Amino acid sequence: VLGCTHYPLLKPAIRRVAGHGVSLIDSAKETARVVHRTLEERRLLNPSPSKGESIFYTTDDPRSFSRLGFRFLGRKAGSVFHLPLESL
Repeated sequence: VLGCTHYPLLKPAIRRVAGHGVSLIDSAKETARVVHRTLEERRLLNPSPSKGESIFYTTDDPRSFSRLGFRFLGRKAGSVFHLPLESL
């Protein structure tokens, strides 16, 4: 189970080491499927064809988060706001 957010980035390397006889489960994809099914069952899916807006809050520097977010998402991360730890 690829249980951490950065493990999917390492999936090709993990696959090479583990071999094709091992099933890799991407927890993010599985979670997204469960969330989609739950929203569908409760009739809460957004019927709009628009994709909406991504908003992120980070305790890190927003510029650093945006650069790293681009590497993870393959696109601009959207709006990123700093959330100081002392405010939590």
